[in-house]
Amino acid sequence: MNLTSIVENLTGWALNHGLRVVLIFVITFIFNKFIRSLIKNSFEKQIEETINQNNKKQRIKTIVDIIDDVTISAVWVIAILMILSELGVNTSPLLTALGAIGLAFGFAARGIAKDFLQGVFILLEDQFRIGDTVKVAGMEGKVIDLNPRTTILKTEDGKTHIIPNREIKIVSKKQ
Repeated sequence: MNLTSIVENLTGWALNHGLRVVLIFVITFIFNKFIRSLIKNSFEKQIEETINQNNKKQRIKTIVDIIDDVTISAVWVIAILMILSELGVNTSPLLTALGAIGLAFGFAARGIAKDFLQGVFILLEDQFRIGDTVKVAGMEGKVIDLNPRTTILKTEDGKTHIIPNREIKIVSKKQ
């Protein structure tokens, strides 16, 4: 094999496969921008009528960020698998391994999933918000942070309590 044939082979490969890889990256990037815009616009329209104005931006941002992260991660995993396939890597074992890992994480993360779902319902139903004084999970205090996994309360004695959202069964809110 001489240098000319090696250069021709590399050039042919780069033009064929390299161009496809770049195209996958570009399409994935554009698709992610489109999905982000679609998610943000659809949630703003749905939530706008049901929430109070002073907390609107924070709730929309939290919900959009969660859905955005999950969606974008899934799109990038698919893009990476397509690129690996284009580079000649057999992706069947990778898909099988990802499925098994996903199943294991699913069983291990049941508590996290419960926290997440409960937190999303707290946000969507506007049960309480940052700044409210509430009693949840036997603790009473001011909500200083609220996210899909946890609620953070500061009690009158100055202690900070981090409560997993799955522990919140009854909410008492002071007006």
